[in-house]
Amino acid sequence: MNVNVAVMQGGVPVDIDVGDVLRDILNLSDTQIEAVTAEGITSVDDLSNWEHEDIKSWADSKRRLPANRGGVIFGIKAVEKLQGLAFWVMDMKRRGKDVILREFDNNTLYGMINEAKVEHKSKDQESDVPKPAKFNYADWPEWEKSVYNYFGAKTNGKGVPMSYVIRKLEVPQDMEERTMELIYNAPLNGAQFRRDSAEVLAFIKSLVIGTEAENWIGNAKCGRVLMINLQTHYDGKAEGERRRNIAVSDLTSVFYKHESSFPFNTFINRLKKCFDTLEECGVPKHETEKVELLLDKIQCTHPEVKNQVSQCRNTHGNSFEDASVFLAGHIARVFPKNNPHSQSYNGGRGSRSNHRNISYTGRSTGRGRGRGRSGRGGRSGRGGRHGNNCDSASNSNTVNGVDVSDTTRYYTKQEWSKLDYHTKKRILDDPSRKNKRGKSVAALVSSEEGRSVIASVVTELLSNHNEASSSNIKGDIVFANNSNGPQHGSRVSSTGSILRRSNGSSNNGGPGNDNRSTTSSVTWDHLGNRSS
Repeated sequence: MNVNVAVMQGGVPVDIDVGDVLRDILNLSDTQIEAVTAEGITSVDDLSNWEHEDIKSWADSKRRLPANRGGVIFGIKAVEKLQGLAFWVMDMKRRGKDVILREFDNNTLYGMINEAKVEHKSKDQESDVPKPAKFNYADWPEWEKSVYNYFGAKTNGKGVPMSYVIRKLEVPQDMEERTMELIYNAPLNGAQFRRDSAEVLAFIKSLVIGTEAENWIGNAKCGRVLMINLQTHYDGKAEGERRRNIAVSDLTSVFYKHESSFPFNTFINRLKKCFDTLEECGVPKHETEKVELLLDKIQCTHPEVKNQVSQCRNTHGNSFEDASVFLAGHIARVFPKNNPHSQSYNGGRGSRSNHRNISYTGRSTGRGRGRGRSGRGGRSGRGGRHGNNCDSASNSNTVNGVDVSDTTRYYTKQEWSKLDYHTKKRILDDPSRKNKRGKSVAALVSSEEGRSVIASVVTELLSNHNEASSSNIKGDIVFANNSNGPQHGSRVSSTGSILRRSNGSSNNGGPGNDNRSTTSSVTWDHLGNRSS
């Protein structure tokens, strides 16, 4: 490795040393240069071993000393320049590059200052790459990749990715150049390697102990040896043949028929895994063959899906990825109930009511259309669709912030006022609630208490109907007493009070013809509970 490179001047090589770089590039004063060289920093080897924090600590100590004892002031910029130079030399060496001092110019200096800061800070940060799962034979290729990804994001004290310990002989084609240089030029011996190898060994052992792979790690004392043992077995001819047969079998048996039984994304992932396995086993499928298999295995009978399959065959027949994306988009529109990004996801025809309807004004309608639309949000007609001012559908566990999961519990007046008519009706009609209270629909209608409960619900319905129609319906409802004739009815006001009419049915004077009405002191709350 070249330490110093000669500069040609009149055909005669002139050597460049560290002092020249300190003076001409770093712009240090003579006093500062003398302090650096007095510390023993006279060659590139000395610079490569000068750690980032050590440079700052040394400069701080020099600044605290008096001048007559060797004290020298190094400003922040001077310290950063020394750190940038030392980092550049160290980085060139660990990447297997020749250290050419003449190539270290101002642009390189300021670039290395930033690189040094970034790497120094990253040493204190934990990698966000997830830890690989426990070993599973069926997922060997994916598991092996996850191990390399994990150690590729984890660096040792020298800033080299830990995956250098288990690097393969062949350099991956998709590896970034600088990362590849760091991994494939790191020495596989020495104190740093022994320390890193021990860490890799302990980590991989924790993933394979208790699995079938434990039988193949042997008595490995080195992380690199352990990984080679696993690769020798699971990448061997016998295991490769086994995985290939499994992939071929899966390709034979997997089909897509309907989104609800086997989602299209799962189907695509299964096919891709089979194709990847076959490629790793040395028998790859051509892109056109992949597309043909994809389309032939779609057995969905939906007309729109069949139409898109035919179109895909003509427009995306040369790329499995393009064909998959094309079909996935159309299938998501054909089956919106199974698409998490659709408003109809997990909903039926009236699934739009699952979303808050801003246009809804509180109106509820009957069977007709006309004004039977609840604002612009959705229809409230025959189809059973209705807008409501709820947080979710009527069968949700929460409506307008009120927990309605238990329909048999007692609801406060404040909670009850927040519920829409349909939710109230669902609560009151729930058989479990009726059984708990010992009441049936017939019992409710036959008793004054029951009539008051029904009256409160119907009153609310009529009140809502008032807003949607031109008729002016009064708030009082009369329930006839069938046993005594219509003249013996109980009139229930919209406030829940029961108004009893006397026995008289005529407005004429005389006994039995008293037309005066008396209001009972019995009142009922919003749920039909007797309150006075």
